[in-house]
Amino acid sequence: MYESVLDLFIRRRSIRSYLDKPIEKEKIDTILKAAFAAPSTCNNQPWEMIVVTEKSIMDEIRAKFSFANYNAPCAIIVCANTHLCRNIKGMYIFDCSAAIQNILLCATALDLGSLWVGVYGEQSIKKISDIVGLPKHVVPCGIAYIGYANEVKGPREQFNDKRVYEQVYDINRKHRARPKNMKKLT
Repeated sequence: MYESVLDLFIRRRSIRSYLDKPIEKEKIDTILKAAFAAPSTCNNQPWEMIVVTEKSIMDEIRAKFSFANYNAPCAIIVCANTHLCRNIKGMYIFDCSAAIQNILLCATALDLGSLWVGVYGEQSIKKISDIVGLPKHVVPCGIAYIGYANEVKGPREQFNDKRVYEQVYDINRKHRARPKNMKKLT
């Protein structure tokens, strides 16, 4: 069991090219169940999901987010309903991030490709809110593109033991930033 779970994590890759093929409703439902199984702060479960499969709405998202101009047939917009947040309100970003990670992993398990598209900053939040009609108290936290992959990427393990410390942080350890364009290295 352990190896199959670890293999799933390593097999998950960001896919940016998709087949022109709709996703079966059963698979979308399974992905949503995985999203709702995510942990959340004080069990707030602040998330609300908007599943977009209509081409005109997908085209509008792609047009307004140049960094998200990929041909996925489905987007799951993960939002936080701030009225559902008890205690520390700002924690919803972590809760929704956990839900997005579950979406990505579940898509991989279902042999679908996926991509996490960040929604950050007032302009991005306003753009996606306007497209899907969100009220002020519902904040979009991220978009997961889902579809049948039109590219093949092998598993990638990124474990780096230089970023693991025992007991306390070693301030003398030196780190190099990850190169900006990893593709140039391969």
